[in-house]
Amino acid sequence: MKMLINPSWFKFKFKFKFKFEFKFSGVDVMGGLVIIAIASIRLFHLDLKPYWNDEVYTLLRLSGATKLEIYQSLGPRIHHLGELAHYQWLQQSTGFQELVNGLILDDVHPPLYFALAWLTVKTFPGSDLTLRWLSVVLSIALIPMVYGLSQELWRSRAVSYVATLLFTASPIFTLYAQEARPYPLLCLLNVGSSWLLLSLIKHPRKGGWFAYAGLSTLGLYCHTLYYLTLASQCVFIQALNFYHLITPERRIRRQQLIAIGAAIGGFVPWLIYVLWVQQTQGQGLSIILGANYTWNPFPMGLVLEKLWLSLTTTIYDFVHPYKTVVLSAIDFNPELFGNLPPLAWGHWSTMAIITIGIIVAIAYTLKSSPLTPALFLVSLALPFCVFMAKDFLIEGYATSIIRYHLPTVLIIYLSLAYGIGQWSQSTVPWQKFMAIAIAMVIIQTEVWSTVVSVQTPTWWNRAEDYTLPAVFTAIKQIPNPMLLVDDDPRLMVRLLILGHHLNLPFQLINPEKLNEAIAQGQNQGYENFLFFKASSGMKAQLSQVSMGQLTAIEVQQDCFHLDLRL
Repeated sequence: MKMLINPSWFKFKFKFKFKFEFKFSGVDVMGGLVIIAIASIRLFHLDLKPYWNDEVYTLLRLSGATKLEIYQSLGPRIHHLGELAHYQWLQQSTGFQELVNGLILDDVHPPLYFALAWLTVKTFPGSDLTLRWLSVVLSIALIPMVYGLSQELWRSRAVSYVATLLFTASPIFTLYAQEARPYPLLCLLNVGSSWLLLSLIKHPRKGGWFAYAGLSTLGLYCHTLYYLTLASQCVFIQALNFYHLITPERRIRRQQLIAIGAAIGGFVPWLIYVLWVQQTQGQGLSIILGANYTWNPFPMGLVLEKLWLSLTTTIYDFVHPYKTVVLSAIDFNPELFGNLPPLAWGHWSTMAIITIGIIVAIAYTLKSSPLTPALFLVSLALPFCVFMAKDFLIEGYATSIIRYHLPTVLIIYLSLAYGIGQWSQSTVPWQKFMAIAIAMVIIQTEVWSTVVSVQTPTWWNRAEDYTLPAVFTAIKQIPNPMLLVDDDPRLMVRLLILGHHLNLPFQLINPEKLNEAIAQGQNQGYENFLFFKASSGMKAQLSQVSMGQLTAIEVQQDCFHLDLRL
């Protein structure tokens, strides 16, 4: 009988070989332990600092509400700050669509970070620190990415270890690792896409370009600053082509443009949805691309001073009233700057030494490094140059806002790492000794700065929120106070900031009816009235109040106490 089925068809030969080899030295173990120890600083005192203005916005987004909805829920009667608690956390009824619509109507950012925050809080509910933990996790995930990026640039373990140590100990990146904002995620996507792009230049592959398009799409959905990241990466590829560092047959430029085009195409549905929501809600057609306050006119000398203070904090961070006021100022007030205690000579000299060291390191790297890494570092500076051109040719001070330039800050750490790494491998004894000494001094300065900053009650650069703990303490010492707030929906976040720490009675009032509101409060037994971050109209009315004693609790906060007991 003839067989219709050949039994050999059912014979499968399966061969599986797996070989894993990992070699490490004592230096690797020691370096890894040091990196882990320094990275753990991010975990400490997450609950020490009060939520500042932008973090309060993050929490408001999770509630799905807007400032206007909070305002509409309040009437002319007296309320308590505790009533606003449900506007600062994810509610059981808060769906993802409510979060997205609130983001469109009341914020300036794309939805990726807030969607991740929403999912995180849904998965790990019950803690006010959940969102700060999310930032810590994203920041720690960024550490091996920095190692991979530097390794892709120079193929040097020494340079990669130093770059990773400098980044891990960074006071700036530790600051943003401890707050509920999207900057760690933005940096993660930025470094990841840059690392992948460098890899694709050497080994082009279709799957890699799909991944690059995916990361670029996520970057656009993370933050508006990612537009400049894509622009800098295009400039980098164009520069490589200009210097004939990529061959035409690889078609790198074409593949990159296709990937970026796909990313932009993937972002278009969000833009369409934004316009549709704004139009249906009666807000017109508008897409905000940046903070308006960065266009406030500033003297160029002060902008440069803000920039210097910002860039030197990449290595040397310290707490000082002068530094805080200069960096947090969003309007130029000569009187405020004239009453500040000056910085000590030690601060100025340390900042000067660090500035010289950074300039020398960048110059050495651009001169001595292979051309591809040098061009990559130059391309990282493109977003910074765009902001600088805006500030110096038009007006504003966005150049000095360090969180806008976190990808550019990597130039400092990578350049220092390259110089130190090259010298550490020198056959000249004094160069090797100097490399080790310089690395130890820089890392110790960073660690000291980070430890001090983590233990301070607020960060130094939080505009108008630096002295919040002192304000809270002063308010708690006032017996039976009542808070009078401008009747303005745009100012509802000021109430939410106070609501995290106080449960004061408050009332929305028209500044022109201040005397009437005070009289009504007196009839209800209140003799102490507070004005937190009062508007210019409210302050004008306060200057005309003839009853009681008016004192400023904290000038920087625009917080005043009117005592009628006298």
